[in-house]
Amino acid sequence: MRRYILILALAVPLTAAAQFFDHFEGDRLAGHWRFTSWGQSWEHSVSDSMLHVTRVFGQAEIHGVHILAELPALANFDAVSIMGWDSGSVGRGMGLTIWNGANLNRDIATIGYREPRNADPVVIVSFNNTRDGYIEVPAPPPGMHEFRLSRTGTTLEAFLNGELLLRSTDSDMLSGNWVGLVFGARDPAVFNPLHVDLVDVVPEPTTLMVLAAGALYLLRRRRP
Repeated sequence: MRRYILILALAVPLTAAAQFFDHFEGDRLAGHWRFTSWGQSWEHSVSDSMLHVTRVFGQAEIHGVHILAELPALANFDAVSIMGWDSGSVGRGMGLTIWNGANLNRDIATIGYREPRNADPVVIVSFNNTRDGYIEVPAPPPGMHEFRLSRTGTTLEAFLNGELLLRSTDSDMLSGNWVGLVFGARDPAVFNPLHVDLVDVVPEPTTLMVLAAGALYLLRRRRP
């Protein structure tokens, strides 16, 4: 019993060390976010504990920007973002992504909202940039929604508001060492706002127990 209590006690600081969390407090993006694009730019604000994206523009037909934050290298992860959009279909898009920046910038998993040309809005899921790991489903109404990506072992899962959208057992197991938010638009002159309430990434619980057990082993090795 004492062993399990110690493991759980060790898991608490390990969780804190490995967790990424941003509730967009204050009036600007936190310093852990890095902006990147292919020549595009954006307009945004931070207020009321939310990130508000009010414009994305550039020279291409479809404009896109990313903000990225570095993670510890996670084999297993559980990533959640509360994201939403105002009414009005104007070719916007937004997404949550976990990717590997050390392996040719490989996209491990993405879930997001997109407004196709001449079609109803959809929620898209993409795993490992493969055709078999892709799905589109009708998007929910405007408002705030929970988007979630999870990987345990070789199993990747994507959820929208707690409902499983796609499961794949063919993950290539690249470590997830970046979390990103992507925003896009087709017509920057007409852009109804997009919103992000939070981003939360933690190791999947099995990983935490392995880390805690390893810490316990090291502690026992150090005993005289």
